[in-house]
Order: sequence, then C-alpha cells, then structure tokens
Amino acid sequence: MKSTYAASSGRSPTSAPARSPKTRGNSIGRVQGQAQTQRTKHPVVKKQSKSTPNKQKAA
Repeated sequence: MKSTYAASSGRSPTSAPARSPKTRGNSIGRVQGQAQTQRTKHPVVKKQSKSTPNKQKAA
C-alpha cells in the first residue's frame, strides 16, 4: 500500500502560482525644494547627584 502523502508536493495540481505584487505608485511626501521647519530646541536637563551622608569610621 503506497502512501500518496509523502509523494505530494504540498499543493493541489489545479492551483496556479501566486500573482506578483502590484506597484501602487510613490507616496507624495515632501515636495522637492520645499523648506522644512526647524526643530524646536529644548534646554538640557541634567540629573541631580544623590547626596550621600559622610560615613565615619569606627575607631
């Protein structure tokens, strides 16, 4: 008794190959020569240092 499962290629014989993807055109984006707005500048925020109490050595 032969097994037809092992000999099959994984798809039915009537299926066709997948269609190639269609190009939909380029997105509009920024027009060439159009000036871009400057980014907003923010002040630098620095982390505060942790204050550690002075440890005294036991004599």
